[in-house]
Amino acid sequence: TLAVLWMVGGSMIVGERNTMTPRIRRELPSSFLARLFLTWLTPGPTTGLVFVILSTWILLAIQQTSLVWILNQGFLFRQLQINLRRYLLEPGLLFAAYLICYWVCVRGVMAVVRKRNNPRVEVGFAALVVVAVMAALVPYSIELHFNDYQPLTYDPKWQVTNWLFTLSTSTERGLPAGVSTNVVGAAAGFSLIALVAAWRTTRPRRIATPERVEQELQAH
Repeated sequence: TLAVLWMVGGSMIVGERNTMTPRIRRELPSSFLARLFLTWLTPGPTTGLVFVILSTWILLAIQQTSLVWILNQGFLFRQLQINLRRYLLEPGLLFAAYLICYWVCVRGVMAVVRKRNNPRVEVGFAALVVVAVMAALVPYSIELHFNDYQPLTYDPKWQVTNWLFTLSTSTERGLPAGVSTNVVGAAAGFSLIALVAAWRTTRPRRIATPERVEQELQAH
């Protein structure tokens, strides 16, 4: 439930416009090092994508570390250990990695849409659904066509972008070697792209504070 909630909320944050108001810019850190390391802790326009990506990596690290620690304690029943590994360990890693990749794609889709329209942030979730469906449906349909519409077995060369097929295979019988590494590596690459694309946020800026705002700050 929390993962689904974070997926929906993250897609809306990613769907925000790039425009950052003067008030928000004044509240961001002033020094270069503070802007470089702390700006991304503030969800909002321009910083939203990096915020949700960094938060997801942190949550993923906590989840994976906790599961490994529990499994290494040896006090769980054998079947319970198998179920934790099958349904939480690798699937949790893959789910977060796919989500990061799709968030970056959604950001690109929303950037194109906003050139002619000004959609609400809820459209970000709709864009995430479209991206996820296409990433699963297109490779499956292509391989199904070349296989003469016979039942398919998982082939990472075709289905590595297919989150649904990959997750179901992971929980049922396990994935071929290297698939999880490739998906996580792609997520790391998309994360780096998102960070580099938002580099302007860390540049020096001088934002004049209106006199009325200064009076309100002094009053508090």
